[in-house]
Amino acid sequence: MATVLAELSEKLTPSALAKLADFYAVPDVQRLGYLFEKVGEHDLARPLAEWLEKHRYRQVLLVPGKPLGRRSANPKWRILPNERVEVDL
Repeated sequence: MATVLAELSEKLTPSALAKLADFYAVPDVQRLGYLFEKVGEHDLARPLAEWLEKHRYRQVLLVPGKPLGRRSANPKWRILPNERVEVDL
C-alpha cells in the first residue's frame, strides 16, 4: 500500500485530499495521513492532520484485525502500528 501511495502522490494535491476527507471514515483518514508521512509526503499529510483536528478520533490499528504487539500509538495520528511500513520503489 505504501508503495502505491508513494507512486500516486505525484498526481495528488493537498487541497483535493482535504476536500475528499469528508467522504471517508475518520480512521481511514488517520491511516492515510500516517502512511503519507511514512513515505515522506508531508505536504499531502498536512491537510489530513488539519482535518482530524476538527474531528474526534481515537487510537486505531494500522491494519484492522491484526494483533498489536508491544508498540505504542503514534501521537499525531493515533495509529497503533501493528504492521511495518515499507516502500519498494
